[in-house]
Amino acid sequence: MTVQDNERFKKMYTFAKDASSIAEGISLERLATDKAYQYSLLYPLGQIGEIAINMGSDVPVLYPNIEWSDWRGFRNRIFHDYGMIDFSIVLVRLRAHNTNKKQEDQIRPRSGHNYSEF
Repeated sequence: MTVQDNERFKKMYTFAKDASSIAEGISLERLATDKAYQYSLLYPLGQIGEIAINMGSDVPVLYPNIEWSDWRGFRNRIFHDYGMIDFSIVLVRLRAHNTNKKQEDQIRPRSGHNYSEF
């Protein structure tokens, strides 16, 4: 992994933590009607997708547990088809991620590096 990809990955991790934190404290009913919450949740998710697009080709091999193509596709949905986002799906996925595993466990690469200290 290049130094630049390492920095991107750190940002990706931070955006994931931010999105999970936002999703934890909001109801679907409020998210469906509150544009400020929608924007605050979609920004970090869109950035994760943008970073996924720009990662080097070796990074997905190191982190096969990250759904790289899903993140790239979701980024495109956020930035090009905003009105069609189903926030119930977004919340379910983020909350499932929070309850099933710690984020640190989700981003442990094959090489043995642990990026949980970010």
